[in-house]
Amino acid sequence: METKYWPLILSHAIMLLNFTPNKVAGVSAHEAIHKTPPPISTLYPFGCRALWLDPQENKLDSRASEGIYVGSTGGGFLIFNPVTKRIITRRDIKIINDEFPLLKLIQHAATSSLSPRREALNALNGPDSMG
Repeated sequence: METKYWPLILSHAIMLLNFTPNKVAGVSAHEAIHKTPPPISTLYPFGCRALWLDPQENKLDSRASEGIYVGSTGGGFLIFNPVTKRIITRRDIKIINDEFPLLKLIQHAATSSLSPRREALNALNGPDSMG
């Protein structure tokens, strides 16, 4: 993800820390402040696939839009829309916990950035090199 989205990653990590019990208090920071256990039923893996319906469309005619879960707020879930490159907030979403399109994007970016380097090393070292 672009560096402008890194605060979302940090925010999600802090939320995980606040939901985790610590040795000193014996409870999580969330529970110490709010006097209730953290809402782990709304805790999803960062970067997993998220689906939502566009509220402007007729529910019977619309298709689900696809995005990437990047966090939550008091008002809903934060979804990165890869088409518009914007973060949107939705309340009614479906999370696919075992699919990570963000990971695929990162791998693709890493592969494409390493490709020219590999080609250059192979050109320097010859076709039998292990680049």
